[in-house]
Amino acid sequence: MSKVDGRKISHAVRESIRMEAMQQWQDGASASHLAEQYGVNKSCIYEWINSYKQGGFDALKTCEMPGRPPKLTDSQKSELAEILLHQPPTAYGFYKALWTRDIVAAIIKRVFDASMYPASVGRMLRKMGFSPQRPTRKAWQQSKKVHEWLNETYPALRTQAEEHNALIYFADEASVRSDYHSGTTLGRKGCTPLVEATGARFGINMISAISGEGTMRYMTITGRFNADVLFAF
Repeated sequence: MSKVDGRKISHAVRESIRMEAMQQWQDGASASHLAEQYGVNKSCIYEWINSYKQGGFDALKTCEMPGRPPKLTDSQKSELAEILLHQPPTAYGFYKALWTRDIVAAIIKRVFDASMYPASVGRMLRKMGFSPQRPTRKAWQQSKKVHEWLNETYPALRTQAEEHNALIYFADEASVRSDYHSGTTLGRKGCTPLVEATGARFGINMISAISGEGTMRYMTITGRFNADVLFAF
């Protein structure tokens, strides 16, 4: 029988071969016969026999390979996830506001004193449930302005309205065109679909306001929206 490359055989199959070979050796099969039958060196058969004599069939079982230990512990990975989810790279002195594998590798070195290649960082992040995504944008000033409006500006306006027995309205203006289509449609990849539209285009401007109690007022505008129109409304 030709020699077999054991590296190409799974651990479970190799364990089964060792068990079966020792069973036959117990029944009287010689080491030479077993080596020929299973396509291995006779010295390998003797190693199996010695292992069997020392520990029985349990000694023939496949031992799990320890492998390379992970760079980060589970608690460190959790800490890293908190950093990626709640802090931008700029908080650590980087000029970019988007996380990249290189920046994450630098953070891992700085925070956990562990060196990792960017490719290894990418594999670890995928296992942690992270993936590259296109972010939405939000001005950092927005949170400050919202907090100021909710806690200072609006309470003052509400007090003033109560003093004058008045209502507070929230107003906005908009424009609608006859040839505008909102949303998406289906088409073949690489071919932009055509949507019929009127050649006689026209538009209309509108302004509306709604109170906290749900009262609504609106007005359409034939011309451009300006300060005079706002005051007239």
